[in-house]
Amino acid sequence: MALYLVTYDLHKQRDYPRIIEAIQKAGESEELLESVWLVSSARGIVELKEHLMGFIDSDDSIAVLPLKVAAGFATENCPVEARRWLNKHLSVKKT
Repeated sequence: MALYLVTYDLHKQRDYPRIIEAIQKAGESEELLESVWLVSSARGIVELKEHLMGFIDSDDSIAVLPLKVAAGFATENCPVEARRWLNKHLSVKKT
Protein backbone atom coordinates (compact mmCIF):
# COMPACT_ATOMS: atom_id res chain seq x y z
CA MET A 1 0.00 0.00 0.00
CA ALA A 2 1.19 3.48 -0.84
CA LEU A 3 0.84 6.39 1.58
CA TYR A 4 -0.46 9.78 0.48
CA LEU A 5 -1.45 13.18 1.75
CA VAL A 6 -4.54 14.35 -0.16
CA THR A 7 -5.66 17.96 0.00
CA TYR A 8 -8.32 19.86 -1.91
CA ASP A 9 -10.05 23.21 -2.29
CA LEU A 10 -13.67 23.21 -3.43
CA HIS A 11 -14.71 26.48 -5.02
CA LYS A 12 -18.21 27.32 -6.39
CA GLN A 13 -20.11 24.09 -5.68
CA ARG A 14 -18.89 22.82 -2.31
CA ASP A 15 -19.99 19.18 -2.18
CA TYR A 16 -17.74 18.12 0.70
CA PRO A 17 -19.58 14.87 1.55
CA ARG A 18 -19.00 13.59 -2.00
CA ILE A 19 -15.20 14.05 -2.02
CA ILE A 20 -14.86 12.92 1.60
CA GLU A 21 -16.72 9.68 0.86
CA ALA A 22 -14.52 9.08 -2.20
CA ILE A 23 -11.35 9.58 -0.13
CA GLN A 24 -12.62 7.25 2.59
CA LYS A 25 -13.40 4.55 0.03
CA ALA A 26 -9.97 4.92 -1.62
CA GLY A 27 -8.25 3.17 1.29
CA GLU A 28 -7.49 3.46 4.98
CA SER A 29 -7.87 7.19 5.61
CA GLU A 30 -8.02 9.81 8.34
CA GLU A 31 -8.69 13.54 8.20
CA LEU A 32 -5.57 15.39 9.43
CA LEU A 33 -6.85 18.96 9.02
CA GLU A 34 -9.79 20.56 7.25
CA SER A 35 -9.58 19.39 3.61
CA VAL A 36 -6.34 17.46 4.32
CA TRP A 37 -6.43 13.66 4.45
CA LEU A 38 -3.97 10.84 5.07
CA VAL A 39 -4.60 7.86 2.80
CA SER A 40 -3.10 4.37 2.53
CA SER A 41 -4.17 3.01 -0.86
CA ALA A 42 -3.35 0.32 -3.40
CA ARG A 43 -3.79 2.93 -6.15
CA GLY A 44 -0.85 4.71 -7.73
CA ILE A 45 -0.49 8.45 -7.18
CA VAL A 46 -1.83 9.49 -10.61
CA GLU A 47 -4.57 6.85 -10.50
CA LEU A 48 -5.72 8.12 -7.10
CA LYS A 49 -5.72 11.75 -8.26
CA GLU A 50 -7.65 10.88 -11.44
CA HIS A 51 -10.16 8.83 -9.43
CA LEU A 52 -10.77 11.64 -6.93
CA MET A 53 -11.17 14.19 -9.73
CA GLY A 54 -14.37 12.34 -10.62
CA PHE A 55 -15.86 13.60 -7.34
CA ILE A 56 -15.00 17.30 -7.63
CA ASP A 57 -15.90 20.03 -10.11
CA SER A 58 -13.64 21.27 -12.91
CA ASP A 59 -12.90 24.52 -11.04
CA ASP A 60 -11.82 22.72 -7.84
CA SER A 61 -8.20 21.99 -6.88
CA ILE A 62 -6.67 18.74 -5.62
CA ALA A 63 -3.17 17.60 -4.73
CA VAL A 64 -1.98 14.07 -3.94
CA LEU A 65 1.47 13.91 -2.37
CA PRO A 66 3.45 10.76 -1.54
CA LEU A 67 4.43 10.02 2.05
CA LYS A 68 7.41 7.86 3.01
CA VAL A 69 7.13 4.98 5.48
CA ALA A 70 8.99 5.68 8.74
CA ALA A 71 9.73 9.26 7.66
CA GLY A 72 8.63 10.61 11.03
CA PHE A 73 6.24 13.51 11.57
CA ALA A 74 5.41 16.44 13.83
CA THR A 75 1.89 17.67 14.59
CA GLU A 76 0.12 19.94 17.05
CA ASN A 77 -3.56 19.81 18.05
CA CYS A 78 -4.47 17.27 15.36
CA PRO A 79 -7.23 14.68 15.84
CA VAL A 80 -6.32 11.58 17.86
CA GLU A 81 -7.35 9.30 14.99
CA ALA A 82 -5.03 11.12 12.59
CA ARG A 83 -2.12 10.84 15.03
CA ARG A 84 -2.80 7.10 15.31
CA TRP A 85 -2.68 6.81 11.50
CA LEU A 86 0.60 8.74 11.45
CA ASN A 87 2.08 6.58 14.22
CA LYS A 88 1.06 3.42 12.40
CA HIS A 89 2.49 4.45 9.03
CA LEU A 90 5.12 7.15 9.50
CA SER A 91 6.72 6.67 12.92
CA VAL A 92 10.44 6.04 12.89
CA LYS A 93 10.87 2.44 14.04
CA LYS A 94 13.49 1.79 16.72
CA THR A 95 15.83 -1.10 15.99
